Amino acid sequence: MPEELRDDLFRNILAAESIRTDFQPIVSLIRQQVVGIEALSRGIDPETGAVIAPLDLFRAGERLNCNLELDRLCRKTAVTTFSRLTAQRQLLLFLNFNPGVLDEGVVGSRHLQDLFQRLHIHPSQIALEIVESKVKSRRALLNFVRFYREIGCMIVLDDFGEDQSNLERVASLRPDIIKISRNLVDGITYDYFKQSVVAAIISLAGKIGSLVLAEGVERFDDIMTCHEIGADLMQGYFFSKPKPAEKTDANDCCLTTMQEVAKEMQSRLAMNYHKNIQQQEEMSAILTKVSNLLISEGTTGFDRVLHHAISNCREVQCFYILDNRGTQVSETIFLSPPTPRNNLFDPAAKGAVHTLKDYYLTLVQSGMSRFCTEPYISLASGNICRTMSFTFSGLDKKAYILCVDF
Repeated sequence: MPEELRDDLFRNILAAESIRTDFQPIVSLIRQQVVGIEALSRGIDPETGAVIAPLDLFRAGERLNCNLELDRLCRKTAVTTFSRLTAQRQLLLFLNFNPGVLDEGVVGSRHLQDLFQRLHIHPSQIALEIVESKVKSRRALLNFVRFYREIGCMIVLDDFGEDQSNLERVASLRPDIIKISRNLVDGITYDYFKQSVVAAIISLAGKIGSLVLAEGVERFDDIMTCHEIGADLMQGYFFSKPKPAEKTDANDCCLTTMQEVAKEMQSRLAMNYHKNIQQQEEMSAILTKVSNLLISEGTTGFDRVLHHAISNCREVQCFYILDNRGTQVSETIFLSPPTPRNNLFDPAAKGAVHTLKDYYLTLVQSGMSRFCTEPYISLASGNICRTMSFTFSGLDKKAYILCVDF
């Protein structure tokens, strides 16, 4: 196959409508069922039957200024093929819409709506996927979304997190589903920054009433991490590669895989929960032991006690003490002082104010005697840590808060 699809072959494919639709399932882990299928178009050489890679097909369409004609043919084939599936009434059809054609003045043509009517497909069965960052005309995009939402289609933002994804457009489009880019999902288990970005997207989605779909999942660990962060809908090779229609006509095609995933996830979640509880209990015991030593010391002896304590606590990053107003009254005591990545990261010194930190604010406002944060990036070291805070009374009978980063 040459690097570029021959012009004559591309035109023969259009003339013969020689397009095949494969489907890839979209699963809900909580429901343990397939909830939808994405239509993926393949060109077929009318003479040899050879499959033309989608990238080659759409590059040729763009090169020959046939984007709209190719896009309509692909959508027609996809919806027609979907209408023949016996399981289609229980599934959503995720239908890609080439964003480039929205800039060609097609908004309002109702071509797609007419296609649904001819094939007796209700718009509520359709989830239209759009890569919003590739649409130049904001007005055309908003009009398109408004029209198809009003007739009952779901709106999906595809590849979110790629290129120039725009948060302002998310707010104005109010998508039903946000598809998180595979580049953010791939390897997320081992990348705290990816986890934080995806967690922020999921938080945003929850606030505007959108669901989140993690696409391109290929590893169990990444599925586990996405689920823990809050993504339920997933799509990727781990569950199934795209398949021709005749192998798709069953909504339980991934049932065994999903059941195995759910069982393993339940086991891992239980293990992680017990590990987390054990770690917190160990930190709590350390704080209790150290605070008992601090009770008999004045503030001038705090640093000495913390230096002695941390030499026996290999699992601890650092200790520090706050007064009841959130002001640090000890130095930040490390077992091994970190080498900060840049000037932003620097251990807090005596006199630093912590009044807006969770480990101070939540502890004081709740009236609890101890509190443990979720993982975060420490401004003291630039490392990921959790902080447990613990109240105690000093020799002067004043209230203090002992903090440990671990």
